[in-house]
Amino acid sequence: TGLLGHQLCAVFSEHDEWDVHATMQESECYYQKFKIPAPKADTLHFEVKVSDSNIQSIRECIRATRPDVIINTLVVTPEGSIDKPNMVLVNSYLPHKIQTFISELHMTSCYFIQISTDAVFNGSQGSYTEFDDPNPSSFYGISKLCGETSEPALTIRTSMYGLDLYRRKRGLLEWFLQTTDNVIKARRQAFFSGLSTNQLAKSIHYIALAKNHTGILHLHGERIAKADLIELFNEHSGLHKKIEYVDVPQS
Repeated sequence: TGLLGHQLCAVFSEHDEWDVHATMQESECYYQKFKIPAPKADTLHFEVKVSDSNIQSIRECIRATRPDVIINTLVVTPEGSIDKPNMVLVNSYLPHKIQTFISELHMTSCYFIQISTDAVFNGSQGSYTEFDDPNPSSFYGISKLCGETSEPALTIRTSMYGLDLYRRKRGLLEWFLQTTDNVIKARRQAFFSGLSTNQLAKSIHYIALAKNHTGILHLHGERIAKADLIELFNEHSGLHKKIEYVDVPQS
């Protein structure tokens, strides 16, 4: 129920064919003010804080619900000082444990979707395909690459922007909305092809219905210069901040 998870809960709950079960990083009362997720009466929620000592709590969630589809959006991102052991536990180790739990519980028809990142590439080339060899340049990218799952599961490499329900604020949109800088510095030569979290959730819903993708899938939108994206944020937010382009070629 984080940046992407709460959107997945909302999108899937709109469709009667799904009973949505969510793991939460906070107590259930924390989410009531957001009215998301909007579960059916029989929906189960599990409060989960992943650590070495309680990794089996994830298994209990799976055993209790025996879902047809599992979507793992749990992630530790590089914010401030990097907690490398926790990043490895959540980003690298947990996805493979989920696959193991599915196998141990004999859930042969369960479709597992692991959410990865475009940070498995260093970005020097751009327009990457599923056939390009990953070359992460950050510890975060390495940790996510190590957590990519094998068939019959699906790993979706993507990037996204949206609003986080938690007290932490991260990502390009959150940075734009929260920064107190009088001038926003934007780059025309840096590009972004991510999706809004709502768009991404809708795409994942379609994939979960079809269940015909396995292995690696790149899910992205049209490429846009980050400066142009920030201009759109500026226009639609009504903040009208001053934007300075820092990499415009000199005439």
